Amino acid sequence: MKKQINIIFIVFLLIIIILYLFSSCDSKIMGRPVWPCPYNQNRFKNLYIKKANGKYTSQSLFDIYSFTHVSHGILIFYLLYYLNNYKKKSSMIYFALCCEILWEIIENTPMIINKYRRASNISRDYAGDSIINSVGDTISMVIGFYITWNFPQYGLIIFLVIEILLYYNIRDNLITNVYQIFIQK
Repeated sequence: MKKQINIIFIVFLLIIIILYLFSSCDSKIMGRPVWPCPYNQNRFKNLYIKKANGKYTSQSLFDIYSFTHVSHGILIFYLLYYLNNYKKKSSMIYFALCCEILWEIIENTPMIINKYRRASNISRDYAGDSIINSVGDTISMVIGFYITWNFPQYGLIIFLVIEILLYYNIRDNLITNVYQIFIQK
């Protein structure tokens, strides 16, 4: 598994370098910003955006919602672990990557963006993720998956801590998002 994770992180590092070198602050792909320059500064000065509802939330590499994607990794690990009869298979990480990338595509469709806007006071101005934020979200999922792969006995505790801290700090978390998007009318 360590070899697969190393390869995945090298690929993501190359993607980040390519996006940094070959895109400007105003570049777009299919209408999505590639990697805006938060606060008109160098993009590397703001790799993480703390605000839950700021102009650059979901536009930089990482943001407060990256922690929900760590939770994705934890939950996807447990689902795949269960489906594999409680056996770890190194191929599970590739299926987890496919799930997260599919989620990033779905999450950035107009239908889901509008659901976020209608369901939450925090997300009223949500315009979807930049390309680099989707990369960061996927990296975050890999981190959650890898931690749980190595320490499966702590995954649920980490998940609960993330959920409680996010809710306490920004009144939003993965459970709230799932409720707002898939249950609330």
